[in-house]
Amino acid sequence: MNIDPFWATFFVVLGGVIGKLIDFFIGRQRNQLEEKIHFIDDIQEEILRLQTRVTHLEKQNYDLLVKMAELQAENGRLQAENEWLKEKVSKMEQNN
Repeated sequence: MNIDPFWATFFVVLGGVIGKLIDFFIGRQRNQLEEKIHFIDDIQEEILRLQTRVTHLEKQNYDLLVKMAELQAENGRLQAENEWLKEKVSKMEQNN
């Protein structure tokens, strides 16, 4: 069986072209996947950064709530002391 050199060359070239097209599309898909993976990694880093920031802000909020409670307690103590002093001054004025 003799194969015509033209057709043999044609199919070899066609196979090479098809192989190159497959490589091109696979490479293109690989690049797209790598870009998507990089994008997802960037999003995950941003999520981690935001979670860290939220944790820091929650701690600050807790610290401020504790400080506010301390100041409210101090305010109550000072108001009680102020009332006591007013009563004492009032009694002293009545004695004079």
